[in-house]
This record gives sequence, structure tokens and C-alpha cells, in this order.
Amino acid sequence: MKKVLITGVSSGIGRELVKDLSSKGYIVIGIARRKDLLESLEEELSKSASFTYITADLANEKTWEVIIETL
Repeated sequence: MKKVLITGVSSGIGRELVKDLSSKGYIVIGIARRKDLLESLEEELSKSASFTYITADLANEKTWEVIIETL
């Protein structure tokens, strides 16, 4: 199964990519700052166990350590 990491998944193109790729069987790991929108996306995709998210601000250097450990 293919895996993909997408940033900016709380809205716009990032959110739509998550929906599209999840429906095609990809395991999607999404990163965004707005936890409430990430949770709503997770609910929307509740039938899909292939979406996982990380709440993070990529401008913060310490965030990268957390992301790498999580992945």
C-alpha cells in the first residue's frame, strides 16, 4: 500500500488531496496547525482507516523532531 505525507490538510487543496487519495487506498499522513479542522476531516473520513494527522506548525524547528519521531 502506498503512503503519502501532505502538509496543509486542514483546508483547500491539502484537504481535498487527503479525501481523494484516501478514497484511492493510500495511507495518508496529514500535517496542519488547526486541530479542530483536522478532527473534522478525520470524522468526515471515518470510514477510512487510512488517514492519520499530526497537529504542527512547520515554521517551528522543534516541530520537525516530533514529526520525524511520529513517522
